[in-house]
Amino acid sequence: YTFLHSLQDGCEDVYFAALSKYTEECMPLVYTPTVGQACTDWHKIFRHTPRGLYFHPGDRGYVEEALENWPEHEIKVIVMTDGERILGLGDLGVNGMGIAIGKLALYTACAGVHPRHCLPIHVDVGTNNAPLRFDSRYMGLRQPRERGAAYDELVEEIVTAAKRRYGETVLIQFEDFGNANAFALLERYQGRATCFNDDIQGTAATALAGVLASTPLTGVELSEHRFLFYGAGEAGCGIASLLAAAIADDKHCSLREAREHIWLLDSKGLVHAGRSDLVHHKEPFAHALPEGVSEACNLREAI
Repeated sequence: YTFLHSLQDGCEDVYFAALSKYTEECMPLVYTPTVGQACTDWHKIFRHTPRGLYFHPGDRGYVEEALENWPEHEIKVIVMTDGERILGLGDLGVNGMGIAIGKLALYTACAGVHPRHCLPIHVDVGTNNAPLRFDSRYMGLRQPRERGAAYDELVEEIVTAAKRRYGETVLIQFEDFGNANAFALLERYQGRATCFNDDIQGTAATALAGVLASTPLTGVELSEHRFLFYGAGEAGCGIASLLAAAIADDKHCSLREAREHIWLLDSKGLVHAGRSDLVHHKEPFAHALPEGVSEACNLREAI
Protein backbone atom coordinates (compact mmCIF):
# COMPACT_ATOMS: atom_id res chain seq x y z
CA TYR A 1 0.00 0.00 0.00
CA THR A 2 2.74 2.45 1.00
CA PHE A 3 4.84 1.56 -2.03
CA LEU A 4 1.94 2.15 -4.43
CA HIS A 5 1.18 5.53 -2.88
CA SER A 6 4.86 6.46 -3.10
CA LEU A 7 4.57 5.61 -6.78
CA GLN A 8 1.48 7.83 -7.03
CA ASP A 9 3.34 10.70 -5.39
CA GLY A 10 6.19 10.35 -7.87
CA CYS A 11 4.30 9.63 -11.08
CA GLU A 12 0.52 9.44 -10.95
CA ASP A 13 0.28 8.26 -14.57
CA VAL A 14 2.36 5.16 -13.80
CA TYR A 15 0.33 4.49 -10.64
CA PHE A 16 -3.01 4.48 -12.46
CA ALA A 17 -1.52 2.59 -15.40
CA ALA A 18 -0.54 -0.15 -12.95
CA LEU A 19 -4.02 -0.16 -11.41
CA SER A 20 -5.68 -0.33 -14.82
CA LYS A 21 -3.41 -3.02 -16.27
CA TYR A 22 -3.01 -5.14 -13.13
CA THR A 23 -6.38 -4.48 -11.51
CA GLU A 24 -6.80 -7.97 -10.06
CA GLU A 25 -3.41 -7.84 -8.38
CA CYS A 26 -3.62 -4.21 -7.21
CA MET A 27 -7.23 -4.00 -6.05
CA PRO A 28 -6.66 -5.88 -2.75
CA LEU A 29 -3.78 -3.49 -2.05
CA VAL A 30 -5.42 -0.14 -2.79
CA TYR A 31 -8.82 -1.16 -1.37
CA THR A 32 -10.12 -3.99 0.79
CA PRO A 33 -8.69 -5.69 2.70
CA THR A 34 -5.47 -3.63 2.89
CA VAL A 35 -7.21 -0.25 3.05
CA GLY A 36 -8.71 -1.26 6.41
CA GLN A 37 -5.26 -1.51 7.97
CA ALA A 38 -4.21 1.66 6.16
CA CYS A 39 -7.12 3.58 7.70
CA THR A 40 -6.37 2.17 11.15
CA ASP A 41 -2.80 3.44 10.78
CA TRP A 42 -3.59 6.57 8.72
CA HIS A 43 -2.25 8.89 11.42
CA LYS A 44 1.03 6.94 11.33
CA ILE A 45 1.50 6.63 7.55
CA PHE A 46 -0.06 9.95 6.44
CA ARG A 47 1.53 11.38 3.32
CA HIS A 48 1.66 15.13 2.87
CA THR A 49 0.65 15.00 -0.78
CA PRO A 50 -2.87 16.55 -0.85
CA ARG A 51 -5.38 13.87 -1.88
CA GLY A 52 -8.66 15.40 -0.73
CA LEU A 53 -10.44 18.05 1.31
CA TYR A 54 -11.19 17.94 5.03
CA PHE A 55 -14.07 20.04 6.40
CA HIS A 56 -14.98 20.60 10.05
CA PRO A 57 -17.81 22.67 11.61
CA GLY A 58 -15.51 25.71 11.87
CA ASP A 59 -15.33 25.75 8.07
CA ARG A 60 -18.97 26.67 7.67
CA GLY A 61 -19.20 29.72 5.47
CA TYR A 62 -15.94 28.87 3.68
CA VAL A 63 -16.72 25.56 1.95
CA GLU A 64 -17.26 27.04 -1.50
CA GLU A 65 -14.04 29.04 -1.19
CA ALA A 66 -12.17 25.83 -0.36
CA LEU A 67 -13.65 24.09 -3.41
CA GLU A 68 -12.57 27.03 -5.57
CA ASN A 69 -9.02 26.68 -4.22
CA TRP A 70 -8.86 22.96 -5.06
CA PRO A 71 -6.51 22.73 -8.10
CA GLU A 72 -8.90 20.65 -10.22
CA HIS A 73 -12.01 22.46 -11.44
CA GLU A 74 -13.88 19.79 -13.43
CA ILE A 75 -14.92 17.44 -10.64
CA LYS A 76 -17.46 14.83 -11.68
CA VAL A 77 -17.33 12.37 -8.74
CA ILE A 78 -17.08 13.08 -5.00
CA VAL A 79 -16.72 10.33 -2.42
CA MET A 80 -17.64 11.73 0.98
CA THR A 81 -17.29 10.10 4.40
CA ASP A 82 -17.31 11.14 8.04
CA GLY A 83 -15.35 8.08 9.12
CA GLU A 84 -17.91 6.84 11.64
CA ARG A 85 -18.30 3.29 10.31
CA ILE A 86 -15.19 2.36 8.35
CA LEU A 87 -15.63 -1.19 7.00
CA GLY A 88 -16.02 -3.39 10.09
CA LEU A 89 -13.55 -1.30 12.08
CA GLY A 90 -15.92 1.27 13.56
CA ASP A 91 -15.25 4.95 14.18
CA LEU A 92 -11.86 5.98 12.77
CA GLY A 93 -12.49 9.73 12.50
CA VAL A 94 -10.38 11.46 9.84
CA ASN A 95 -8.41 8.23 9.34
CA GLY A 96 -11.42 7.26 7.21
CA MET A 97 -10.13 9.49 4.41
CA GLY A 98 -8.25 6.43 3.16
CA ILE A 99 -11.60 4.89 2.20
CA ALA A 100 -12.63 7.88 0.06
CA ILE A 101 -9.23 7.96 -1.67
CA GLY A 102 -9.23 4.19 -2.25
CA LYS A 103 -12.76 4.11 -3.62
CA LEU A 104 -11.97 6.83 -6.15
CA ALA A 105 -8.88 4.91 -7.26
CA LEU A 106 -11.32 2.15 -8.25
CA TYR A 107 -13.43 4.66 -10.20
CA THR A 108 -10.34 5.33 -12.28
CA ALA A 109 -8.99 1.78 -12.56
CA CYS A 110 -12.32 0.05 -13.17
CA ALA A 111 -14.56 2.71 -14.71
CA GLY A 112 -12.06 4.91 -16.51
CA VAL A 113 -12.94 8.12 -14.65
CA HIS A 114 -9.94 10.44 -14.97
CA PRO A 115 -8.29 11.20 -11.60
CA ARG A 116 -8.64 14.93 -12.17
CA HIS A 117 -12.43 14.47 -12.12
CA CYS A 118 -12.35 12.83 -8.65
CA LEU A 119 -12.48 14.51 -5.24
CA PRO A 120 -12.34 12.75 -1.84
CA ILE A 121 -14.00 14.72 0.98
CA HIS A 122 -13.87 14.00 4.70
CA VAL A 123 -16.41 15.57 7.07
CA ASP A 124 -14.46 15.88 10.33
CA VAL A 125 -16.86 16.23 13.24
CA GLY A 126 -14.69 14.46 15.82
CA THR A 127 -14.53 10.81 16.80
CA ASN A 128 -15.90 8.69 19.63
CA ASN A 129 -12.82 6.46 19.39
CA ALA A 130 -11.10 7.74 22.54
CA PRO A 131 -7.73 5.94 22.14
CA LEU A 132 -7.42 7.35 18.62
CA ARG A 133 -8.59 10.81 19.66
CA PHE A 134 -5.90 11.05 22.34
CA ASP A 135 -3.11 9.71 20.13
CA SER A 136 -0.60 12.53 19.64
CA ARG A 137 -0.36 11.69 15.93
CA TYR A 138 -4.11 11.88 15.25
CA MET A 139 -4.84 14.74 12.83
CA GLY A 140 -8.58 15.24 13.31
CA LEU A 141 -10.66 17.21 15.80
CA ARG A 142 -9.95 16.00 19.32
CA GLN A 143 -13.55 15.92 20.47
CA PRO A 144 -16.48 13.49 20.64
CA ARG A 145 -18.59 13.40 17.49
CA GLU A 146 -20.71 16.42 16.72
CA ARG A 147 -24.40 15.61 16.25
CA GLY A 148 -27.47 17.61 15.39
CA ALA A 149 -27.72 20.99 13.71
CA ALA A 150 -23.98 21.74 13.39
CA TYR A 151 -23.43 18.43 11.59
CA ASP A 152 -26.44 18.84 9.30
CA GLU A 153 -25.53 22.43 8.41
CA LEU A 154 -21.97 21.45 7.47
CA VAL A 155 -23.09 18.61 5.20
CA GLU A 156 -25.76 20.85 3.67
CA GLU A 157 -23.15 23.48 2.85
CA ILE A 158 -20.82 20.90 1.29
CA VAL A 159 -23.54 19.41 -0.92
CA THR A 160 -24.91 22.82 -1.94
CA ALA A 161 -21.46 24.24 -2.69
CA ALA A 162 -20.46 21.14 -4.70
CA LYS A 163 -23.57 21.41 -6.86
CA ARG A 164 -23.04 25.13 -7.38
CA ARG A 165 -19.35 24.69 -8.18
CA TYR A 166 -19.46 21.51 -10.30
CA GLY A 167 -23.04 21.38 -11.56
CA GLU A 168 -26.21 19.48 -10.69
CA THR A 169 -24.85 16.25 -12.19
CA VAL A 170 -21.76 15.96 -9.98
CA LEU A 171 -22.03 12.50 -8.41
CA ILE A 172 -21.81 12.44 -4.61
CA GLN A 173 -21.21 9.03 -3.09
CA PHE A 174 -21.88 8.76 0.65
CA GLU A 175 -19.42 6.21 2.04
CA ASP A 176 -19.14 4.54 5.46
CA PHE A 177 -21.38 6.86 7.47
CA GLY A 178 -22.92 5.50 10.67
CA ASN A 179 -26.40 3.98 10.36
CA ALA A 180 -28.38 6.98 11.60
CA ASN A 181 -26.65 9.51 9.35
CA ALA A 182 -26.40 7.15 6.37
CA PHE A 183 -30.15 6.68 6.03
CA ALA A 184 -30.97 10.28 6.98
CA LEU A 185 -28.56 11.80 4.43
CA LEU A 186 -29.77 9.52 1.65
CA GLU A 187 -33.40 10.40 2.32
CA ARG A 188 -32.57 14.11 2.53
CA TYR A 189 -30.55 14.40 -0.66
CA GLN A 190 -31.69 11.69 -3.06
CA GLY A 191 -34.30 14.04 -4.51
CA ARG A 192 -32.03 17.08 -4.47
CA ALA A 193 -28.63 15.86 -5.65
CA THR A 194 -27.07 13.20 -7.89
CA CYS A 195 -26.10 10.95 -5.01
CA PHE A 196 -26.16 7.43 -3.64
CA ASN A 197 -25.01 5.55 -0.58
CA ASP A 198 -22.68 2.73 -1.50
CA ASP A 199 -23.27 0.73 1.69
CA ILE A 200 -27.05 0.87 1.31
CA GLN A 201 -27.52 0.93 -2.47
CA GLY A 202 -24.25 -0.23 -4.06
CA THR A 203 -24.14 -3.44 -2.04
CA ALA A 204 -27.84 -3.95 -2.73
CA ALA A 205 -27.41 -3.65 -6.50
CA THR A 206 -24.66 -6.29 -6.45
CA ALA A 207 -26.70 -8.66 -4.27
CA LEU A 208 -29.83 -8.30 -6.42
CA ALA A 209 -27.77 -8.92 -9.57
CA GLY A 210 -26.52 -12.16 -8.04
CA VAL A 211 -30.03 -13.35 -7.18
CA LEU A 212 -31.35 -12.47 -10.64
CA ALA A 213 -28.39 -14.21 -12.30
CA SER A 214 -29.18 -17.39 -10.36
CA THR A 215 -32.67 -17.75 -11.84
CA PRO A 216 -31.57 -19.63 -15.01
CA LEU A 217 -29.64 -22.05 -12.80
CA THR A 218 -32.26 -22.65 -10.11
CA GLY A 219 -35.45 -22.20 -12.12
CA VAL A 220 -36.86 -20.28 -9.15
CA GLU A 221 -38.28 -16.85 -9.94
CA LEU A 222 -37.41 -13.93 -7.68
CA SER A 223 -40.97 -13.63 -6.38
CA GLU A 224 -40.95 -17.31 -5.33
CA HIS A 225 -38.09 -16.81 -2.88
CA ARG A 226 -38.35 -16.07 0.83
CA PHE A 227 -35.41 -14.13 2.28
CA LEU A 228 -34.06 -13.96 5.83
CA PHE A 229 -31.35 -11.39 6.57
CA TYR A 230 -28.90 -12.16 9.36
CA GLY A 231 -28.25 -8.53 10.27
CA ALA A 232 -30.33 -5.40 9.77
CA GLY A 233 -27.84 -2.59 9.26
CA GLU A 234 -27.16 -0.44 6.22
CA ALA A 235 -26.25 -3.31 3.89
CA GLY A 236 -28.98 -5.68 5.09
CA CYS A 237 -31.79 -3.13 4.92
CA GLY A 238 -30.47 -1.74 1.65
CA ILE A 239 -30.50 -5.17 0.01
CA ALA A 240 -33.91 -5.94 1.49
CA SER A 241 -35.38 -2.70 0.13
CA LEU A 242 -34.06 -3.28 -3.40
CA LEU A 243 -35.18 -6.91 -3.36
CA ALA A 244 -38.67 -5.78 -2.33
CA ALA A 245 -38.78 -3.28 -5.21
CA ALA A 246 -37.69 -5.99 -7.65
CA ILE A 247 -40.27 -8.46 -6.30
CA ALA A 248 -43.00 -5.82 -6.60
CA ASP A 249 -41.98 -5.26 -10.22
CA ASP A 250 -41.84 -9.00 -10.91
CA LYS A 251 -45.23 -9.78 -9.31
CA HIS A 252 -46.92 -6.50 -10.27
CA CYS A 253 -47.84 -6.07 -6.60
CA SER A 254 -47.45 -3.39 -3.95
CA LEU A 255 -44.22 -2.87 -2.04
CA ARG A 256 -46.02 -3.82 1.15
CA GLU A 257 -46.95 -7.19 -0.31
CA ALA A 258 -43.45 -7.67 -1.71
CA ARG A 259 -41.88 -7.02 1.70
CA GLU A 260 -43.78 -10.00 3.11
CA HIS A 261 -41.22 -12.19 1.32
CA ILE A 262 -38.45 -10.68 3.47
CA TRP A 263 -37.58 -11.03 7.18
CA LEU A 264 -34.78 -9.42 9.18
CA LEU A 265 -32.93 -10.78 12.19
CA ASP A 266 -30.95 -8.24 14.21
CA SER A 267 -28.94 -8.41 17.44
CA LYS A 268 -32.13 -8.56 19.53
CA GLY A 269 -33.91 -11.25 17.54
CA LEU A 270 -36.48 -11.33 14.79
CA VAL A 271 -37.67 -7.95 13.54
CA HIS A 272 -41.46 -7.97 13.95
CA ALA A 273 -44.39 -5.63 14.41
CA GLY A 274 -44.59 -6.14 18.17
CA ARG A 275 -41.20 -4.58 18.88
CA SER A 276 -41.06 -0.98 20.11
CA ASP A 277 -37.28 -0.55 19.74
CA LEU A 278 -37.05 -0.51 15.95
CA VAL A 279 -35.31 2.30 14.08
CA HIS A 280 -37.19 3.63 11.08
CA HIS A 281 -35.28 1.72 8.36
CA LYS A 282 -36.30 -1.63 9.91
CA GLU A 283 -39.97 -0.79 10.34
CA PRO A 284 -41.10 -1.60 6.75
CA PHE A 285 -40.00 -5.22 7.33
CA ALA A 286 -41.61 -5.61 10.75
CA HIS A 287 -44.31 -8.23 10.11
CA ALA A 288 -46.67 -9.92 12.54
CA LEU A 289 -44.76 -12.52 14.57
CA PRO A 290 -45.51 -16.01 13.18
CA GLU A 291 -47.35 -18.38 15.51
CA GLY A 292 -45.00 -20.50 17.58
CA VAL A 293 -41.93 -18.33 16.95
CA SER A 294 -40.31 -16.75 20.00
CA GLU A 295 -39.61 -13.03 20.01
CA ALA A 296 -35.87 -13.39 20.67
CA CYS A 297 -35.30 -16.35 18.37
CA ASN A 298 -31.87 -17.18 17.05
CA LEU A 299 -30.94 -17.77 13.40
CA ARG A 300 -31.75 -21.48 13.50
CA GLU A 301 -35.20 -20.87 14.97
CA ALA A 302 -35.90 -18.09 12.50
CA ILE A 303 -35.03 -20.33 9.55
